[in-house]
This record gives sequence, structure tokens and C-alpha cells, in this order.
Amino acid sequence: AGLLGGQDILDALGPSREGDVVLLPAEALNADEIFIDNVLMSEVKDSLVVHLEDPAGGAGELVLFVSLAPGVSASDDLPRTIAGVLRSRLSPRHVPDTLQVVRALPRTLSGKKLEVPVKKILRGAPPEDVVASGALDDPSALADIAAYAASRG
Repeated sequence: AGLLGGQDILDALGPSREGDVVLLPAEALNADEIFIDNVLMSEVKDSLVVHLEDPAGGAGELVLFVSLAPGVSASDDLPRTIAGVLRSRLSPRHVPDTLQVVRALPRTLSGKKLEVPVKKILRGAPPEDVVASGALDDPSALADIAAYAASRG
């Protein structure tokens, strides 16, 4: 799995999040504008963006989870490539602080991405406390998210 860090951090003002809209200084973007998929990059099958607010009032952290297209494997260049695509096709403000490759993204049975439960898991909640496995199309998709959350400490 690749990890994207300091060189591609969002500008100092950073984003804030309210509901389904990512608010950036002087502009509001629908969260779907940040999602990358095979429309922007054939290597990416699916993606999910989560903004983790900074309790001290700072910019927080924008985490991008991606699942890769069949036959594509994570490489050391992948985070840099994704950052470049987001920067050039959208804007530097769309470049995440962190990029994490996962096998699959968690979705409900109706196909909705689970942004809020993923955010809660990243904040330390056990997966079984934030979503019922019977409500997921692939309950094992939370395993990579939970493992990543555990690795963050």
C-alpha cells in the first residue's frame, strides 16, 4: 500500500466538511468531485475521501482510500501519480494528505459508500460498533480500513 505525505499536503487553510459537501476556501465542491475512478485513472477502480477534523482547529487530514482495477498492483509511484492526476485535472486542493490502497471500499447493500463509518473507525471506533456487517455488500471490505486505522495508532 502506498502512503502519500508532506509534499502534497493541502494548502494551509485546508478543507472543512459539512454533510456531503467539501468546503474549501472560496469554493464548495461536491465530494464526488474528489473521488477518482476509472474516469480519471484507469488504474483506480473506486475511491473514498474522508476528512478528519483537527480537534485543535487546524486543517485536519484528508484521507483518500483507493481500490485498484483488476490486474493493477500498488507501486511506489502510485501515490505520486494519483496526486499528479488530482492536481492537474482538478486542483492542488484536491490532493489528499494521505493515500491508502485497500482491496475494496465498504458499501451498503444498496451501493452507498460508508464515509461516516470509515471516519469513525479512523477515529478509533471498532468496526462492529459503527456498522452491522449484514448491512454491507462485502463485510470483509472493512478489514483493510480497520488495519490502516490500527496502524495509525
